[in-house]
Formats: sequence, structure tokens, C-alpha cells
Amino acid sequence: MTRASRWAITSGSNEMVEDASLFCHYLVQFLEENQEELLPASDVAAFLKQAVSANSMQMPNAGPLQSVGDMGGQFVFKLDE
Repeated sequence: MTRASRWAITSGSNEMVEDASLFCHYLVQFLEENQEELLPASDVAAFLKQAVSANSMQMPNAGPLQSVGDMGGQFVFKLDE
């Protein structure tokens, strides 16, 4: 966990997305129900892509940002004790 990370998780690409979207609903739900001590952003993104795209016309996107210093790391959520 020492490499720099510049990641983004977005609610969609070029399509219109609702202000009160399923993306937000599923993101909050996933984080509240999580029991893993360390949760990589890629796990959150994979869940969001599946849940949101299966229930709406949105297609969430995630990955490292280009040309801003990403060194192959990844943001990791840590469970609050």
C-alpha cells in the first residue's frame, strides 16, 4: 500500500444519469454492509458496475486516471472500528 493512486469511480459515461441515482443508493448500501477490514476501490467498482447496470441504463466506470501521477496503486477503504 505504498504506490500512489489516482483513481475515479463515476456513475456513468456519456449517458444521462439521475441526480438521485441507483449509483448512490448502491454505493451507500455496499459500504454500510461491508464487513471486510480493507476494501479495494476495484471491489467497490465491480459491485457498482454489476448492480447499477443490471437495474438501470447507467454504466458506471472506474479505473486509474491518466497523466496525473498514478503509480499503479489503488485506493483502499478501511472499515471503521
